[in-house]
Amino acid sequence: MYQYFLCLLVLVSCGNGKVAKNEPVNTPFEVTNILMPDTTINSKFILENYKSIENYFTANSNFKLIERLRSSPVVVFSNVDNTEYLLAYQYEGNTKNAFSCFEIGRFIDVKEISKTSVVDAKVKDFVTESGLSLEQSIEDVKRIKGSGFTETTESMEKIITYTIQDTQSNFLKRYSMPSYFLRITFDKTQKSKKIIFGFDYP
Repeated sequence: MYQYFLCLLVLVSCGNGKVAKNEPVNTPFEVTNILMPDTTINSKFILENYKSIENYFTANSNFKLIERLRSSPVVVFSNVDNTEYLLAYQYEGNTKNAFSCFEIGRFIDVKEISKTSVVDAKVKDFVTESGLSLEQSIEDVKRIKGSGFTETTESMEKIITYTIQDTQSNFLKRYSMPSYFLRITFDKTQKSKKIIFGFDYP
């Protein structure tokens, strides 16, 4: 009886040791679903950081806020050849020149933007710090940001959305914001035509 109990104890111990030894710290599924949020475009524009704008423009720049183009007032920037736009969303209560959301897109898709109200950002194209830009495929995006997204279709165009909604997230706590999102729209050729990322309105 004692020998039987001893053998059983050894088997259980070995089994537990095997699980502990082989259990990875981060499984591939977990890695692909942890979103590293983008907060910067071309090192010039940084979410919730008014000083980043002042580093490239004058500290007292009075950018024209465009109303009713989006749900919040926006400042419109363009790349050097006026093919891409950057909308910087100013939420109610934001510090001057501090923006809570960015949208990158193509001027050809937004006829309602007047070129007279556009600020030249003096960049060739708009690129986030992780390498997101327009004209990328879904596979390009998955390679950069992982596969932890939801997918929808709107007007025959595919939209993928990444979110951070965990109230315990250190990232969200740092900015005192309720949630973060990254939404990418793809055209009929399956290339990215619009990238929106930032914080949901609190």
